[in-house]
Amino acid sequence: FVFGCGEALSRLVGGDGGAPLDSLVMPVQMPGGVKIRSISAGGHHSLFLTDTNTLLGCGFNARGQLGLGHTSAVTGVVPLLWQSDQTPSQISAGEQHSMVLTRTGRVFSCGQGDGGSLGLGTREDVSTFREISALANMEIRMVSAGKGGDTQNMSAALSSDGEVFVWGVGLLFGPDPQAPRRPLLSPRLLSLGLGLYEGDVVNKLACGSERLLLLTRLGMCMCWCAHVVALPVDSTDVHSAYPPEMSRQSEDPDMSRVMLLHETVIGSALVHYQLDDTVTDIAAARQHCVLYTAKGVVLAVNWNADPPL
Repeated sequence: FVFGCGEALSRLVGGDGGAPLDSLVMPVQMPGGVKIRSISAGGHHSLFLTDTNTLLGCGFNARGQLGLGHTSAVTGVVPLLWQSDQTPSQISAGEQHSMVLTRTGRVFSCGQGDGGSLGLGTREDVSTFREISALANMEIRMVSAGKGGDTQNMSAALSSDGEVFVWGVGLLFGPDPQAPRRPLLSPRLLSLGLGLYEGDVVNKLACGSERLLLLTRLGMCMCWCAHVVALPVDSTDVHSAYPPEMSRQSEDPDMSRVMLLHETVIGSALVHYQLDDTVTDIAAARQHCVLYTAKGVVLAVNWNADPPL
């Protein structure tokens, strides 16, 4: 069974998108005989992947984020238009765009393109899933579509070698915070700025609003702020700047201590918390992130840390 809540879902079940329906957890009607393997909730749309690797979706579709070949809202869960012979293995719904990762490590995207979040090299919206050619030979094993409002969408991908690729709004951004944004339209390799321990690699990632949360195999958690990047348009790598005093705040061999960053911290830095525990999973939304630890503790913190959740 699948349950959900929120404004978009209340419209799907006959509400007007306001209270009290949008605050209730309600069952989501699925096509007969379908078993859902994974779910991804976007800004106003949702994606589902079945046990037979069929893509389903519902919700708002004004930018083509459901990949149906049109931009009309969908008032029920329907099969998506998947024209590739590749088998989907992971789904990620962003604010107004979607990404699908296949078993062979290929990445496809659709939806809002004006901020570069599709990684297709253009600013155009796309209403059907198209492959991100820049990642075709990278053996990608995880993707994350960011949720950052109408014009602040970024995306990221993680390769089997632990390399992180990023693209979207704010990723070509000068040192002046008030300078015009220059979206990165195609994926670029991210230079983490912080050295990992020998043998350690990035294992998971999660995109929020112009922020990227990274988790390594040894449990080191890093937050990377996209809006402080400065590099030439033709640069090969994306290098994030960070204060020297943040370069290594924990020398614990198990890297179990992390501290969540305040909004004023720029670039990539370790994320510290004060529990004798190890982070095992991460998630990011528009204004907050969530860490899950080996002892079953869930930590939720506002990106701006004012106030903390």
